[in-house]
Amino acid sequence: MTTSLDAAIAAMRRNVVGVLNRLGAVAPRVAVLASPTIQAAIESEYANGRDPYGTPWKPLKPATIAKGRHAPPLTDMGLMRARTRVTPRLGRPGIRITLPERPGAFHQTGTRHMVARQVLPFRGMPRIWADALRRASVQAMKEARHA
Repeated sequence: MTTSLDAAIAAMRRNVVGVLNRLGAVAPRVAVLASPTIQAAIESEYANGRDPYGTPWKPLKPATIAKGRHAPPLTDMGLMRARTRVTPRLGRPGIRITLPERPGAFHQTGTRHMVARQVLPFRGMPRIWADALRRASVQAMKEARHA
């Protein structure tokens, strides 16, 4: 025989499971919502010749300019820019940022012949990325509350 206490506990259990399921959808949704903003921020880095924190990249050397390259760096051929992608991870929370290994790794860390011109963060979360994640988190929580 089911008592009213048993029914209340079963209802409470269903509610808790429902809330946990909605919360479980928040992190992947944050990645979906924030990815386009982070992609746009990286596009802006390339266009303006700045790192993720807004610091200008080192200018091109005169010898590089003499070869026909022009400012800002990393923009003449556009290959690295065209292959840099920000996407939500499939099936789990997180954002994947792909930067082509060549020449991306050389530009990210620099070499003995070339200064570093970072596209990816290297000293903590850039403010624009943190703001995008914060806004996406608020939106995802609102969506979860109404689901």
